[in-house]
Parts: sequence; structure tokens; C-alpha cells
Amino acid sequence: MVQSKRIIPLIYISLTEVHYGDVPTPASIADLPIYRDSFGNIVLRGEGIKGAIRSQLTLRENVDKEIIKALFGPEPGEREKAWRGIIEFLDAFLLFIPVMSGHTRIAYITTPSLIARAAMFLDVAYWGGGKLKEVLGRMAVDADKLLDISTALSSRNTQQGLYNVAGEITLLNVPHPIAYALKDFINVLLEKADLKEIITDDDFDVLIVHDRTFQIILSKAILIRPGVKLKGFNDSGVYQKVVDTGPWFEEELPPFSIFIGGVSTRIKEEFPFDLYSVIIKLGELGFNRIEILNKSLNSSDKWVKIPIGEIKNFIERYASIIQLGANETLAKGILQILTITKDIQIKYQSQSSNNVQTIKPRPLIIEKYSTSLKEIIEKTSEFGIPNKADEVKGKLSSLPERIGRLGLIPTYMFYTKTKRDTEGKGYVEIIKLLEIIDEKIFSENFEELSRKIISGEAKKDDITRFLLAYKRVLDLATRLKYIGRAYAKG
Repeated sequence: MVQSKRIIPLIYISLTEVHYGDVPTPASIADLPIYRDSFGNIVLRGEGIKGAIRSQLTLRENVDKEIIKALFGPEPGEREKAWRGIIEFLDAFLLFIPVMSGHTRIAYITTPSLIARAAMFLDVAYWGGGKLKEVLGRMAVDADKLLDISTALSSRNTQQGLYNVAGEITLLNVPHPIAYALKDFINVLLEKADLKEIITDDDFDVLIVHDRTFQIILSKAILIRPGVKLKGFNDSGVYQKVVDTGPWFEEELPPFSIFIGGVSTRIKEEFPFDLYSVIIKLGELGFNRIEILNKSLNSSDKWVKIPIGEIKNFIERYASIIQLGANETLAKGILQILTITKDIQIKYQSQSSNNVQTIKPRPLIIEKYSTSLKEIIEKTSEFGIPNKADEVKGKLSSLPERIGRLGLIPTYMFYTKTKRDTEGKGYVEIIKLLEIIDEKIFSENFEELSRKIISGEAKKDDITRFLLAYKRVLDLATRLKYIGRAYAKG
């Protein structure tokens, strides 16, 4: 059990694309999705972070393997004599994700529930709690009262107008002190990480959006990479540039995503090796203060206690840069780790007296659609499901990936304009599928709505209508993808 007030909060900033994978579900756009929690938010698992740091220490010539085991626990093959290590890493939760902005280089996006989660996390932390926790809590409460699906609290200090992100997501721009304060906070983190030359103050805005809107933006912010496996060398030694497996689609976090997590230390009750030898080697590794405690007044058994400050120094010395997840040979998964210290604060004058506990992470909203999934499957039977599932599974697989990667408007235009057949009708099956999924929005003048969204002429009702349609189409197209595959397998 992690002991309260023995946690150092950590900030993780991705320096390259990161794929920390999970198994696909019927809600996964890609075949190889990023790990998410039950609220649909992206998480870096603590055991993965711990394993990445352990692997890096193993490669250092001056680090004794016995010390690595004392700090992190046994190797996988030593489970029969298992013990728990001194250091434990908590899961890291997404706090800000960068997305393409129509007004500056990038916009950092967050939500009230993500801010509240950070505040609650800091509440049990030894460092970085106190005032920082209280300010973030008040921010979460204030922002939650002001937001709806079509609105963004923005650090762009202009007259209230429209803010465009990810090419086709347009929101009502409301300049607000919460966004100004969070921009100052991100600037402090970037400066601490020596990234200010890469991302200057003029390079980014901060937007706080509704949780539902965030899930739509997240599908656009995450990078989706296609992949294939070639057959390679045959028995005759000839290299075959022919696809053996694929294509598949893999999600990656964009560079400069920001997470909040933590590391804790526990009192070590027992070691499977000599206690004093371990203490000497910890000193050689840079641990300057180690306490030895008697288990009880009448016991000769000893406990080892490493003060939390020593763990902070260890992280800064040996784990300021880690590589996590898949595709390491392609330089993917590189993250920088920062410790949150007491000098990192946020200046914000709250309008609310409520505390952070009034805001909780919201689960993914599963809508009760006017047309059920069963009815949609029945309506699609004329062009493939279930009778011709094997023939159309490729079309169904590519649709959610294209919507997520390219957007709803470009995908619609691609199938209706670019992919015209000999009769000039476009890609008939996909057009019909879109109309079946959301007959109302596609039977009306979707091209006119798209023009308003892209040109900046959209009103609040137009924005809300488009965002709801976007979420509905992406959700149901993703589910149809897996249903089509299931029918194809029989």
C-alpha cells in the first residue's frame, strides 16, 4: 500500500511519439490502441514506467544488479522468492494534449475533470501539494460551471469568436483567467524541461473544453500510423517486397503531451541479501541518507527507510529521460520526467468556494441513438453485412480510421467527390453507410454545414450539431468495423 504523503508528483513530457499499447476493444479506432482507463483517458501504467527505468539502470556498468533488485524488486524469473522493491511508480494520467491549431502552432487541450484529477493526486503528495492542489481544484470547479460541448475557455486574449483546432473542430472562444494561469503553468514546465527554445510562449494556446468535446479532439490529436509486415526473404534467399500481414493501424501519442504521475518509497521490511552490503552500494549510487530502523523494541530484525528526498534526487540523476512502449528502435517512446517541487505554483483568483471533490472524472458517454445498432446492421445488409462481410470488411475497417485521422468532413468529401465511379456517384456503399448511421445530418445539406464550420461562419447550434454528429458517426462506424470482422470470421 502506498503511504500517504510519501509520494513525489512527477510530470512526464513526451519528446517523441509514444505507443503504450492496449488490446483493442469495440470502441478502438485503431487495431493497436493506446492504453486508456475506464473513463476513456490515456494512461501510462506505473509498472511500464518502472520497467523502463529498471532497464536503463541495467545497461549502466556502474550499477550493481543487487541494488536494482533492492530498488525495483526481483526479475521475472525469481517470482518464487518474490519481494517488493523500495520504489513504486504510480500510473501517469494525461493532463494536456497538444493538437494542431488554426491560430498558433499548437493548442494544449485539457478538461475540468483532468484538472481535478491532478488536484486530487497532489492532495496525497509530499511535494507540490498545498497551494498548487487548492488552485487546481478551484480551477476545475469554476471551469466546469462555464463549459458546454461547443465552448472553450481559451488563453487567446481576443474578442469572443471562434477557435479552430484539428482542422475541422470549431469552438466558441471564451478568453478566461483559468486558461491564462494554465498557460503560465505549462511555460514553467517547459522551462524546467529546457524546451522553451522549441515551444515559445507565442507557439501555443491553452484550451479547457467539455469532457465530451475532449474525446472528439482526442481522436484527432492521436496519431494513427498504418503498418504492414512484408514476406521478406524466401527459401531461395530472394527478398520479397510483398505484404504478408496488414495493413493494421497503430495509435501514437503526439510529441509534447503532458502527463502527471508520481513515485513513492516504502519502508523495506526484508531483503533476500545482506542488508549492510545493500546500504553501502546504495551510497555508491548517490543515496546520501539511509535510515535503519528496528522492527520493534524487542526485535533484532531491521527495516530500511530511504527518505523521499533521496528518491527525488535518484529520479533527477538516473531517470530524467526514459524510453517507454513499443518501437524503441525507431526512437519512439522518449519521455522527460520532471519532479514537481514547492516552487512550482499557479496564480489564479477563484470565483468559487467549492472544493475539488465536487468534480469527478466523467465516464465515456454512450448515447441512446435514435437508430439502434441492430437496426443499422439490418439496413446495411443490402451491401454487405452480414451476407458479404468478407468482401466489405476492408471498407468498414478503413472508415473509422480515416475519420479519426483525416476528419469527418475530409472523409465525407473523399467518398462523395474524389472517389467518383464511372456514373459519377462516388463511393456508393460508404455514402449509404454514413446516411444510415446518421440519416438526419447527411440527408440534410452536410456540405453547407461543413462550409460554415471550415469558413468560421458557424453559429453555436451549428457547432453543437456537428460535434454530436462527429461523435455518433465515429462511435458507430468503429463498432460496425468489429461487427463486420466478426461476421467475416463466421
